[in-house]
Amino acid sequence: VVKGAQVFPHQIKAHMSLRRKPKYAVLDVHPGGGKTVMGILDIMCLAHELGSQYFRPVVIAPDKLCRNWCEDTTKISGGNWNCIPITGETVNEWGAERLIELVRSAPRNTIIVTGINFLKTKDFTVSMGPSQVKVLGGVEFIKQFNPTYVLLDESHKAKTFNPGNNHVSQVHTAIKTIFTMDGIEFARLATGTLVHGRLTDVMGQAALFNAYTFKTPSTTTIDINDVDGPSKMR
Repeated sequence: VVKGAQVFPHQIKAHMSLRRKPKYAVLDVHPGGGKTVMGILDIMCLAHELGSQYFRPVVIAPDKLCRNWCEDTTKISGGNWNCIPITGETVNEWGAERLIELVRSAPRNTIIVTGINFLKTKDFTVSMGPSQVKVLGGVEFIKQFNPTYVLLDESHKAKTFNPGNNHVSQVHTAIKTIFTMDGIEFARLATGTLVHGRLTDVMGQAALFNAYTFKTPSTTTIDINDVDGPSKMR
């Protein structure tokens, strides 16, 4: 970390917990509380702690925040870490082949930062027996780099998940495909609004960790604003 960088007590407390290297973690911090800093520190420390073990971190963020992640990484590391932004804009400017070459030749101290909207791009259909399955080109583009660490910033944007009513957002599906792929050893959610009124908010986000978690959340829809809502949540 660059000399003079400021880390607040709540960030240090979260960092101490993350140093236990849990597979799953949720950074439930109020907006403006420094989730980006916490994520960057986690990635930098894991790269050091894992030694020579293969380590490829990917950060998924709203497209407008990708630049922030790149700038903050440079600032916090004192220029010792690199970021490769993969968004619709960078693919159009640099071309897919050049970005693929850049990532594959990148050193260990490199973070791939991709936009949520990019993951949903260039979908195509694949035949699996008698069924037709939609595949998202942006997701497949990221999967080819074999990430071992994935962090979703603003994870509440992927909370729409209700398979019982056949209502699962494309954002949730795209991100879960990466979160649950083989090789992911560390998965992180970062949000300032983990629960915003309904228990299904946190359920939809937690379901990103595993394909079998909360398969039918409609059976436990609880409104926190109800008189007995908080007790039901407990």
